[in-house]
Amino acid sequence: MGDPEAAIRQFLRRATASRDADLCLTFEVVGDETSWVQITSDSINFALPAAEPGQWLAHHGILLPRRAKLLSFEATSFGTYAHDGTDPAGIARFVQQYFHAAGVSLSGGIVSVRSEQLGPAPRKVSLPMVPPRPAVPGAPARRKSFKTTAFWGLVVFLFCLIGALNEAFDATSESALSQSGQEVDATLVDATVRTAYFIVPVHTVKYAFNVGQATYSFDGDFLRHYYRATGRSERSGSYSVDVPLATWKEAVATGSIPILYLPRDPWVNRPIAQDEGVSALAEHAISVVGFLSFAVAGAYGFLKM
Repeated sequence: MGDPEAAIRQFLRRATASRDADLCLTFEVVGDETSWVQITSDSINFALPAAEPGQWLAHHGILLPRRAKLLSFEATSFGTYAHDGTDPAGIARFVQQYFHAAGVSLSGGIVSVRSEQLGPAPRKVSLPMVPPRPAVPGAPARRKSFKTTAFWGLVVFLFCLIGALNEAFDATSESALSQSGQEVDATLVDATVRTAYFIVPVHTVKYAFNVGQATYSFDGDFLRHYYRATGRSERSGSYSVDVPLATWKEAVATGSIPILYLPRDPWVNRPIAQDEGVSALAEHAISVVGFLSFAVAGAYGFLKM
């Protein structure tokens, strides 16, 4: 009879040495893919036939390895726990108890074990099993947790790429405002104080101004550059913009605030007064670098899956 603990120890040594996060040891019942366990160098991924893994494991008396922590799960699909690789006996116990609790019909007590992606050809290991319990419902998709990671990696990449493009275009707009912006006193629409980081007061204003027969305001729409490129003139509403305290007080007292706008595209505008510190152009440049860094991280998470 094969020893699952020995197989797990051997795999963990190999996975740690190769530093390949995608290398996994898969336990599955021959002819039944509704119950399976996948082990990587730092996680345990298994088919979950219930809404929540913690309660299901406790109900069936399944013990996790030492220092295991829940990473993610999807109801009636999969559960994923992190492990530190120091308790192969605990991992082996988890595998045995998992298949016992799943109540699957084993062909002669044989569970197929294979090292996927870089491992050798599939081999068999015999696990000591007790008489099966009633079969549990559900047929989870294999490597679902990894697919979820890939999906969110793609989402992060696309969101951050759009954010980087926005900031890059904002930097171009700021440069144009500095060179050919026109001053005008805009009408104060609203003045509020919000709290940042729970303690820092931030003073914001909303304003409107006319150029010809059209009315414009500060444009903080996430898709503002798309609207400008496609010639869309209407906006869903005005947006608040941060201003220094002195400017905020003066605007409240006078009912107006001096702004800069670009004559060829009045939607490109901002208050003349800005908070002390780095310039607006430098802020946009820093934001571009930040968004691109997260976009690269998201792309890496997507491609690694």
